[in-house]
Parts: sequence; structure tokens; C-alpha cells
Amino acid sequence: MKAFFVLGFSVICISYASYTQDHRYSFSDKIEIVSPAKLKVYTTDGFIKVTPSAGKSIEVYYIVEKGKNFLKISRQEMDENYLLEVNEKENMLDISLRRRNENKWEVLRDRFNVSCEIYVPVETACDLTSADGNITITGLTGDQKCITIDGQVKIKDIRGSVNASTSHGDVKVSNIAGDVDLETSKGNIKMTAVSGGILAFTSNGDIRFTDCEGSISGRTVFGDIKGNMDKLTGRLKLVTKNGDIDATIPGGLGIDMKLKGGELHVPDMDKAAKITESQIYGSVNGGGIPVELSTITGLVKLSYD
Repeated sequence: MKAFFVLGFSVICISYASYTQDHRYSFSDKIEIVSPAKLKVYTTDGFIKVTPSAGKSIEVYYIVEKGKNFLKISRQEMDENYLLEVNEKENMLDISLRRRNENKWEVLRDRFNVSCEIYVPVETACDLTSADGNITITGLTGDQKCITIDGQVKIKDIRGSVNASTSHGDVKVSNIAGDVDLETSKGNIKMTAVSGGILAFTSNGDIRFTDCEGSISGRTVFGDIKGNMDKLTGRLKLVTKNGDIDATIPGGLGIDMKLKGGELHVPDMDKAAKITESQIYGSVNGGGIPVELSTITGLVKLSYD
């Protein structure tokens, strides 16, 4: 995992050097910052994308659009429709972008929205919020937090904890060395190469986890849960009310399992404390880590790798 992180970060830095020369933006800011920096961003309508740079400053590129049309305008021209506030304090940068009349209804073609592409020192910890837009964070070593009401969240190559939520959209995280807490109301959750404690919840969507290490608690109301743990060091608990569960754990691991579902597929047990038509309580390889998989009518499958 560490080798993958370093390689990914190198590619990101090279991309940054070439991308900043020709990408499209309305205007920009460059703020010198004390490291490790803390970045807080709020935008009413628009995406937020954060990428590492090699410098000690934060560079913000503002993309102003009216409807779907890009506008090459100045900060002063944007100010007629959007209020931009930038506050600096030691290692903290706070950026707020709000429509001047947030209660006014506008048709899509007349609505202004402002997105941000931001380049930061690699140690930066982010707190990002978009009322209506996607959020992307890549290649940082600080703790990350992001919230969007209507958009997707994508976070990768992070050394630090990750807290992400959206009301309508998918959440995707990969190559994370730290705990993650992920939530969406209507969307899927996908996790790849996460090392830490995992919490994942969706009301209406699937949960997928691949090549993860640590512990995991995942719950969905309408959806399937499927994945594998390369290393399981803490509790595994997966629950869905309407869907199937398929989990794979390292071979030879001692577990105490509690499985419930319409159809059950399990490894050979040492002995079973309880076996019914829809439930199995028992231990494998002498017992140990708690493993709980539960669905009402779906398939439950527990396998050793």
C-alpha cells in the first residue's frame, strides 16, 4: 500500500505542473500558508476539487458558470451575483462562496454557480462543503472531511482519517491509511485498499469493499454488501434489510460468527452454539474476532481466502 501511495502522489504532482498552465478558470488567488495547513471551503452551487502541490502556498482557481456556460469574468464582476469571503489566520484558510440571494428561485440557465479547483501543500487537512456539487480530494496526508447535499464524493491516496457524507450520490474512497466514516442516503459506497476502522452506511445503495485491512461495520437498507478483508483485526458487522451479503476474510482466522438470512453459506465450524433455518451461531478455528452478517430474506455467504 505504501508503494502505491508514493507512485500515485508522484503522478499527481506531474499532472499538477502541466495542468495549471492551460486549465480554464475565471480568476484565481494565491495565499501563502503555514504548514501543516487547514483548509475550509463552502460553496452554494459548484464542485470542489483539491490536489497536492509542491509549494507552501494554497492556489485557488475559481470557475464561474451561468447555467452551463463558462464565464471568463473578474472577481469584481462575479460579486454582483456571488459573495466571496476569504479569511486567513496563521495556518487556517476559510473560503465561503454564497449566492447573494439564496432564497430567490432561478431557472437553471440563469443561475450562477462557482466551483473551486485548489492546490495545497501535501500535509493539508480539509473541511469541504458543497450544497450542490461533487467533491474530490487526492494525495494528502492530513485528516479529511467533506459534505455535499447533492453530489458524489471521491477521495483517494490519503494518509489520515476520512469523514465523508452526501444525501444524493455515491461515495468512493481508495488507498486510505486511516479510519473512514462514510454515509449516503441514496447512493453506493465503494472502498478499495482502506487500512483502518471502517464505518459505512447507505439507505438505498450497495456497499463494496476490496483489499481492506482493519475492522468494518457496514449497513444498508436496500442494497447488497460484498467484499474482502485482506487483514481483519477487529469486528466485522454487515447488515442489510433487503439484499445479499458476500464477505471474504483471511484463511485460518479464528472467529465467533453470528449469521442470519434466507440462505446461509458458511465455513466448517468447530461447534455450533445454535443452528436454525435462518440463523447460525458458532465459532471457527477456535473462535476470536466477532463476525456478524445479517439480512432478512437474502443470501449470506462467508468465505475464507
